[in-house]
Amino acid sequence: MKTYILFSILSAFLFAQSPEAKTCDYPAVATDDFGKKFRYGCFCGENYPNIQHHSKKNYRDLNLTEKQELIAKYNAIAPYDEIDKVCQEHDICFIIFGKKAESCNDTIYSELNLLEDEFRKKKSKENHYEQCSNLASDMGSVFHTIFAPSDDDDSLLDFGMLMINGAVTAVNKGFQESLDILTKEEERYPPEGIKCNLLKKK
Repeated sequence: MKTYILFSILSAFLFAQSPEAKTCDYPAVATDDFGKKFRYGCFCGENYPNIQHHSKKNYRDLNLTEKQELIAKYNAIAPYDEIDKVCQEHDICFIIFGKKAESCNDTIYSELNLLEDEFRKKKSKENHYEQCSNLASDMGSVFHTIFAPSDDDDSLLDFGMLMINGAVTAVNKGFQESLDILTKEEERYPPEGIKCNLLKKK
């Protein structure tokens, strides 16, 4: 919790998004490729987007000035929607804390779960809210399991549990998709051009 509070302070005062920021040219549309290539928007996905510091150094090896420079590149891109915004914050969290970033995956999991609940409450108004709820849930799960870096785990036992949880996550998602197919015709995730925002935005 303390780590997230520090991250929030740093990101709010030092790394504010550029007013000239524009959404990436080709935001990813979530598909059923539930694994390492699971992507969405401009920031949701493992090693996505592949933005590097001009020194080509790993983000974990950057000094403070270099971290600020790399984060400025991230803030030059406007998130596609509210789910993508959480993913952007997660990426910046990793840049800031490097190898001590265990809480970054925990935070994105919690934040996306909150979004999932809010979208679920609105699903009776418009169909895409249910699709956004599904996406927030699944994206949070993969960041907490499949995408979690092994060197953030404290022990071999933790890493083993991570692998088991990742497999369970994939199986559960497959089960939910099967139910979707049996009960309705709509896609599980929002189609191209539909953004996941709780408040109406252009």
